[in-house]
Amino acid sequence: MGYVYATYHDMESLKGVDGVTVDVLPEPVSNGKEPVLKVNLTDASLYFDYEEPETADPYTPKVIELEQRMTSAELDLAMTQLALTETFEELQVTWQEAADSQLALTELYELMLAGQTGLEAEQLTKGGDEDNG
Repeated sequence: MGYVYATYHDMESLKGVDGVTVDVLPEPVSNGKEPVLKVNLTDASLYFDYEEPETADPYTPKVIELEQRMTSAELDLAMTQLALTETFEELQVTWQEAADSQLALTELYELMLAGQTGLEAEQLTKGGDEDNG
């Protein structure tokens, strides 16, 4: 067994070169692995040997997994922030409505006091007129 080092397209280029000649190159199969063209020196046949694709860094799959987890965690965090923002805005509206209600109750109380004071003053005035009359 040996590796294919060079291919030539004309017989003239092959003079003085050790190796075998073939007329047809085999087609690699697409199976997710890296095809490596090899030659069987005993019968002068070419074939593909399939190897796992090399990664530049043996930790690359772990890095990809961590990035996916981090992206998922960031998405969860963003969704939580969005929910908290909506809750905060709803609380602000509720607080504003409570403040408006408190102001309305205060105004109503003041009107009631003013009415009661006016009524008392009127009664005192009437009472004073009856005593004088």
